[in-house]
Amino acid sequence: LAYTDNVLTDSNLSNPTSSTLCSVSFTFGDHGMTSTGNHGGGSEDETTAGLYASYSPACNFPSSPLDGAETATSSDFTTISQVDIVPTISFLLSLPIPYASIGSVATNLIPNLDSVQMTGILLLNCAQVSSYLRTYGASSRKLRLKVSHLDDILTD
Repeated sequence: LAYTDNVLTDSNLSNPTSSTLCSVSFTFGDHGMTSTGNHGGGSEDETTAGLYASYSPACNFPSSPLDGAETATSSDFTTISQVDIVPTISFLLSLPIPYASIGSVATNLIPNLDSVQMTGILLLNCAQVSSYLRTYGASSRKLRLKVSHLDDILTD
């Protein structure tokens, strides 16, 4: 853990502190590990990975309620799926969400969103996933029916 602490400290030091430029850095793993060093299995410890987000002051993002002096519990954190990382980073970079991505934008990781912006982001995200499912589901009658129901919801 000391190594990871040093890496995060170094990455925070390189994160711009400009008062006009909002920047974010994400540090995350692709899988977890058990206390005995096992990884690649199906246990919760092995399928759960950490995500650390650091925002520059210009983002005006609420800081963590944790000050480092206490031990965090799972209730102190929000859980997101790994498939949500790519759409979130795509949005932050002003890039389209990759076609085959089925994740959703993790709006809790995006600073200063009002409800109108959040709704717009999630509608674009739904339209992208719907397009993918419609194409993928062309070979499956069951999936085709469910996608048409999603289309009905999106057009209301």
